[in-house]
Amino acid sequence: MLSTLTLDRLKLLDGAHASRNALVARALREAGYMRELGEGMKRIFQLMEESDLQRPDLHTDSTSFAVTLYHRSVFNAQQLAWLSMFEWARLSKLQQRIVIAGMHDRALAPQDIYRAMNTDDRDTYDREVTQLRKADILVEIRTNPQATQLSRKTGKPKAQIPRFKVVNPQQTQVSLSVATQAIAKIVVFGLPVDATEEELRAVFTSHGRIMKIELPMARPEHMTRFAFIAFENPVDALGLISGDRVATLRGTQLRVERYDLSRSRTGQSYSGIQRTRWKDARR
Repeated sequence: MLSTLTLDRLKLLDGAHASRNALVARALREAGYMRELGEGMKRIFQLMEESDLQRPDLHTDSTSFAVTLYHRSVFNAQQLAWLSMFEWARLSKLQQRIVIAGMHDRALAPQDIYRAMNTDDRDTYDREVTQLRKADILVEIRTNPQATQLSRKTGKPKAQIPRFKVVNPQQTQVSLSVATQAIAKIVVFGLPVDATEEELRAVFTSHGRIMKIELPMARPEHMTRFAFIAFENPVDALGLISGDRVATLRGTQLRVERYDLSRSRTGQSYSGIQRTRWKDARR
């Protein structure tokens, strides 16, 4: 990295930059091969934030400069579990942040919502809040006139007066602890009928610490079987589900899906899914 720049300055994301050859950089920009100077670092951080991934690490020494990108969610296990309870609503990225801010029955003021979304744009606020209210996820606990009255009474800015709470109208019977356990659990399909728990442990231990393996007996009419694997860390399970990590057994890639908590609550079996997929595969 050039001596005119420092890591602290780059992390400010204020467009700081330096060119080894200013004439070449200018020519490339004017020819359309480059965008604005000093924009690249800001875009990297912005894209990571928009994807809810951890901020990049910047490192430099006397001979090199490196940017390390992590495929790790900014949300912890409990937050991911909380979000999983709202999957039916197909929340936007900004709505997810609002829902996270409202965990543990916390009352939200408009200022809290703006801060959660990392924006001060009123149109964005109105759009995201309106959609959450229509879905009955963000419920009003204090009207606008009531907030005005309380603001005058307490002397607090109206934007700091709590007005909303986050609720889950479709899954209120599911506890957060149960949901946390569920997102750390995967279902593995396409296993050989003679697969063993030892084989599965050998394959999946490299992906994270395993808490439990369940390997139901294969039915005679099935050509393959499935298994449940619970990890200690939900992030390990999510890596396999998203496809970022691949698991193979006896040279064959395994199909991994997230454990469906609603299926277990309603008593539905995974064996029907296994049988249907095998029939589809033979067509």
